[in-house]
Amino acid sequence: MLGVPHDTIEEFTVVSEEVAKAMAMGTIKTMGVDFAISATGVAGPGGGTPETPVGTIWIGYGDKDEIRTFKLTEDFGRDINLAIATNKAMRLMLDFLNEKLPKE
Repeated sequence: MLGVPHDTIEEFTVVSEEVAKAMAMGTIKTMGVDFAISATGVAGPGGGTPETPVGTIWIGYGDKDEIRTFKLTEDFGRDINLAIATNKAMRLMLDFLNEKLPKE
């Protein structure tokens, strides 16, 4: 649905900066919106690997001209991991909007 290239997933895995970027851009294109936030990761309690442990969450955010990313790496349990990722994504997007949108 978001148009993340299969090759990107194969090369970098689904939990990666590249996939977070592609998801955000895909949301902008597919939904016809000006801004988007994406997240991909392993919130827990299981599913982690040595390369991508539980708590690894990539956040993508931005607009059609610029997608930024942020990586979370701490594991505080599934519920807290999700709360931290949600809060961080919203704060990052708010900072992005404050930077990009015209001031009155």
